[in-house]
Amino acid sequence: MNNITPLLDMSKDRWTLPSNDNLSDYTFNFEFLPNEWFKKTIKQITKESIKIGRLKLSTLHRYNYSLEKFFDFLKENKYGFGDFSDVTFEVIEEYVHYLLAALKSPSTRALSIAALKHIIEFGQLFEMNGFPNTDVFDGTEYRTLQSEDILKSTLISDDILRQIDNALNEMARNLDELSFNEQTLWALIT
Repeated sequence: MNNITPLLDMSKDRWTLPSNDNLSDYTFNFEFLPNEWFKKTIKQITKESIKIGRLKLSTLHRYNYSLEKFFDFLKENKYGFGDFSDVTFEVIEEYVHYLLAALKSPSTRALSIAALKHIIEFGQLFEMNGFPNTDVFDGTEYRTLQSEDILKSTLISDDILRQIDNALNEMARNLDELSFNEQTLWALIT
């Protein structure tokens, strides 16, 4: 990803970055953002995410165009946020219901909430100014959007997956009695 960062011009509202998968170039658009704070901050988070490399460039590109839905929601509902600090749990719930009404595809709805969650949680994690001081996501968003991930595999039968799930639930009930390694294992599998 380091060969891409010199191509990022923070003064421009459109970035065209080469795909490394023999696909067409990725165009990141920041023109839809309502003010300079959002443009500067979201560009910075996108740039840092590219440098960190935890997410693929294709994922960050999908997040970029999916984030536009949130700003459509704010505009339609006449929210005049100058930054993300005014985003609350209630606003996120409203947004989830907006996505249910506005988008037919569960995967598109999930991508729209994932894009927003990525930006907000990144800002909170790095204690950037203009972000909520409390958690605004309660973990039920994907279930409400009817796109909750379900653990399935072609190699592991559903019966075995149910047994694993039951064992994890049993471990959760007795978490205080487990060793540190067992608690860590439970957390990683969960």
